[in-house]
Amino acid sequence: MYFENTKIIEQSFVGDECQGFLWIGDPHLWSKKPGRRTDEDFAGTVLEDMLQGIVLCNQKKMWPIIPGDLLHNEKEADIELITRLLRLLKKSWVPPLVLVGNHDINGKKIQDRHALKILIEVEYLIPLEKNTLYVIPVYDGKIEKKVGIFGIPYGEAIPREIFGTYDGNMKEKNKFILTKKKEFGVEWIAMITHHDLAFEGAYPTSLPLHEIIGVDAWFNGHMHSTKRPVKKDTTSCYNPGNITPISVDLSTQEHKIWEIYPWTRTMMETSDGTYVQEIIGVPLKYRDPKMLFDYTGYHVVPAGEAQIPDFLVEAPHLEFVEQLSCENNRRRTDEAVNAREALGLLKNNNIEASDFAFDYLEYLLEKSIETK
Repeated sequence: MYFENTKIIEQSFVGDECQGFLWIGDPHLWSKKPGRRTDEDFAGTVLEDMLQGIVLCNQKKMWPIIPGDLLHNEKEADIELITRLLRLLKKSWVPPLVLVGNHDINGKKIQDRHALKILIEVEYLIPLEKNTLYVIPVYDGKIEKKVGIFGIPYGEAIPREIFGTYDGNMKEKNKFILTKKKEFGVEWIAMITHHDLAFEGAYPTSLPLHEIIGVDAWFNGHMHSTKRPVKKDTTSCYNPGNITPISVDLSTQEHKIWEIYPWTRTMMETSDGTYVQEIIGVPLKYRDPKMLFDYTGYHVVPAGEAQIPDFLVEAPHLEFVEQLSCENNRRRTDEAVNAREALGLLKNNNIEASDFAFDYLEYLLEKSIETK
């Protein structure tokens, strides 16, 4: 059995009926600005996008979900930024559910030294803790039903089943799942992750998608580009993307927040022609990419042309390799942000894998996508 705890979450206000969830992907809120962003107030831009989501949640009674990397720096020390964020979160009709991402922590577990911990301690966020199923009442019309949500924090293993090992035949599997859900008092279960997964255009070290017996919908953060959903037997897999581009290669993507309705009967097509429950993208305020980034001397290598070096494909599955690779999706990020962070991981964790790091940096220099 995957779950060690079950937490029942009720609505905060009498008469309010939760209708669904709203995906507010990887905000990366920061008192500085990443890469080539040119905003005078990058944090203000992100907060404005988040506010659009919170307002929509309040109007439609949807529960906000932040799938990791709420903050870009785990040791964010800008009091003004934290105050502005607290003021925004206070506007939400319920505390957003939040998963711990790789930018939120330095290590495997959130601790008192991490800025995100402050927001959790004042109860403006509900953390999706490891091995815990959160049960939330969500209405189907006027009928109250129960949804189960759980999260897999960054770096943790993804299970293949959540109700214990299933040894029966395929014909009996659905019956087994329904029986186990009934034991937990839920009718629909969603899993939230913050991992590098093998959606379309993935690099070789991405983790494969697979059925998770008992999970109806698998939603992934961490990867900022929007991917077409994938169907794996009884599990529907989604990668909606984040709310604002932090690197040039995603500057032209239409960034959205996403409405999730567990009881919807409307379907959407997957990458292989099958169908899953529809999630609805709501475009955020349009901002001209030419006004968001400095493109001086910049040239983007199309996703299909950028190749992953052989040594990285064969590299051990180390945290620093994941960091080097994250968000690239076969494109190298501007300003070598991920490379710098990877070297920081090496220094902080004494990882004896410097040959891989230096090989990768040499590769970046040789195949630089910037021409000046």
